[in-house]
Amino acid sequence: MALTKITNKSISGALVSTNMPTGSVLQTVFQQDETGLTLNGATATRFMNLPITTKAANSTFLVRFSAAIYGIQDNTTQHDKDICAAIGYKIGTASTTATDHTAITTYDPTRERITFANSEHRAFYSHDAYAHGNAYGKFIPLVELYNEDTFAPSQAAGTVINVAVFFQQDDSGATYYNIGDSVSGEADSGKVSTLTVMEIKA
Repeated sequence: MALTKITNKSISGALVSTNMPTGSVLQTVFQQDETGLTLNGATATRFMNLPITTKAANSTFLVRFSAAIYGIQDNTTQHDKDICAAIGYKIGTASTTATDHTAITTYDPTRERITFANSEHRAFYSHDAYAHGNAYGKFIPLVELYNEDTFAPSQAAGTVINVAVFFQQDDSGATYYNIGDSVSGEADSGKVSTLTVMEIKA
């Protein structure tokens, strides 16, 4: 790994972003959720939102997200209900509406996907039906999600950017999925969900 030589013989005050080389991590913000989300209806639902105020202009942002999906319907019955997850960002005031956000994810699966700004359809994760094999299946995650992605908007230093994670199922009449919490609620059992955003100097 290449080393960066600091030519100044003395450094006084704070190490500001303008003096840092390209690729330097300027800041990291983190959020965790211990409550969970029950999907109800077929509309994209915001699960987590994390604001970051930029320290430099035109930075690149690395996003990391982790969560678990639980199936919460009858234990041994098959359920042909799709689900997807996607991440987007919005400059300025936060919003719970996916179409107010620019998609970060570039994957566009046809099974199930979320509509973002400019009618872009995206999801970093999408799956079809599920079934529990025994009476205790609903307490075990169907899948544990982990996703990393980057985006690089054109923005000034001091800009507030909201990074949001959305989930969507394809049924408007019942609840089939929990995010983070098992059927007995996350106070009893589940998985802590996390969202991390890192600003990297351009």
